[in-house]
Amino acid sequence: MKNYWSCGIDEVEGWLSQGIAEPLTEVDRFQREAGILGSVMEIGVHQGKFFIPLALLKRPEEYALGIDLFEDQGKNIDGSGKGDFGAVSANLEKHVQERSRVELLRRDSLSLTPLDKVEFLKKYGPFRIVSIDGGHTPFHTVNDLLFVQDILQSGGIVILDDYYNLHWPGVHEGVARFFLQNTPKIRIFCYTQNKLFLTDLSHYRRYFTLFQKLFSSKENFKKVRMWDSEAVVY
Repeated sequence: MKNYWSCGIDEVEGWLSQGIAEPLTEVDRFQREAGILGSVMEIGVHQGKFFIPLALLKRPEEYALGIDLFEDQGKNIDGSGKGDFGAVSANLEKHVQERSRVELLRRDSLSLTPLDKVEFLKKYGPFRIVSIDGGHTPFHTVNDLLFVQDILQSGGIVILDDYYNLHWPGVHEGVARFFLQNTPKIRIFCYTQNKLFLTDLSHYRRYFTLFQKLFSSKENFKKVRMWDSEAVVY
């Protein structure tokens, strides 16, 4: 994992700050100590820049699942990213030594159904870390949040990309719709490195307290309220 963050990350095309390594590592450490088991997943893999560290966090009994349109770019209606199955496969081969139970799925996340939720849970079990970085329209954002909250392990987290990215306002709008039009099962506890962190209601306070304690010395650290939740931002 350290090799990837120190040099491998620059070899993979995409958009990701090395600063995400610290909060991601803390989440994994907390989950291991708390006995929280589950697979990892990313919707919107592009060429694997963030999917690779997720796969590196996978334990032997867990799965790492990457979902992307890949070459079916006709469905990429907003042009957010461009998945490349061959590039992702090559990057995984180079940076992930243990690739058993690492799978790539060619799917449009808008096509995922309640039956898919059942099939995912049957095959992969609940997920402890899910990254959402697929379509950046409001519709994709709401759809993906609704889908993943139902397959999330108790104590698992969701990491949503580009919440405050001015070039992708659909993500921000989608989060607003998610909280205003639904009864969410997940709450925001942190925003950092261009990513929004959410977890289930039962574990929200534990993650918020953990991140507040660990990152209070960071430059620009602040506690804010986001959609009726206290959250750490830095």
